[in-house]
Amino acid sequence: ERTRATGLIEEAMLLANEAVARMLAQAEVPAPFRTHERPAPDDLKGTLPVLRELGVVDPGEEAALVAGSPFALQDVLRAAAGTSAAPLVTALLLRAHALGADAYCHFTSPIRRYPDLVVHRALQALLHGHVESREQHAVARQLPQICRSCSDIERAADAAARATQKLKMAELFADHIGEDFSGVVMGCERFGLFVELDDTCAEGLLPVRALGDEYFVYDDARMALVGEESGRMWRVGQRVAVRVVRADAATGQIDFALSGGRR
Repeated sequence: ERTRATGLIEEAMLLANEAVARMLAQAEVPAPFRTHERPAPDDLKGTLPVLRELGVVDPGEEAALVAGSPFALQDVLRAAAGTSAAPLVTALLLRAHALGADAYCHFTSPIRRYPDLVVHRALQALLHGHVESREQHAVARQLPQICRSCSDIERAADAAARATQKLKMAELFADHIGEDFSGVVMGCERFGLFVELDDTCAEGLLPVRALGDEYFVYDDARMALVGEESGRMWRVGQRVAVRVVRADAATGQIDFALSGGRR
């Protein structure tokens, strides 16, 4: 559970990271830095239909948002704060913009990964006046390959972590078949809705056949499914109450049905 204390710790870690990154950058000490490329305008433009549908973007700020303005980003996040759309807006924008820091490295305490260790060594060399040592010159020569290898391994580790989490979530919900939960629609495709549950952040599929007997049309621009007869719309950011009908621990797949009423 997130509290003010956990938020304070995260802010302190970010400040420490940026402070160390600035020290190393200003002293031109070779070290692994995280790179957060600016999102492509086309990618940001693609979020506008959803943000408009959720009512969290001011029409006058759309151009600034597409241009990558951090102020426009903050305004959208503030508009979404405290609403059911907040998780989706965070996923759409914060992940695209990352942290937006000028200098950000791999500094955490305690050390968690090899890049963190390399940064700690670089900081120690700077503080003790050993930047020109034989060891640091050797690190500088090897650093490009070190960074490439660490990036490749981290991507593989992240993929394994996501896959493992899906499997364990399905294993957990295998004991909750038939139970009802509240969640938010985080994705929409022609074949159904991806719903993230409130308490566990477990994600499962609410297939289009579970929405009713009518035919549903997929609205790509608004990321929504619209009933052809009723006109009823199911869209991202919408709250929904679902029932767990299937959980396959072997594949990590969780399937939902409507629980009979929305929340």
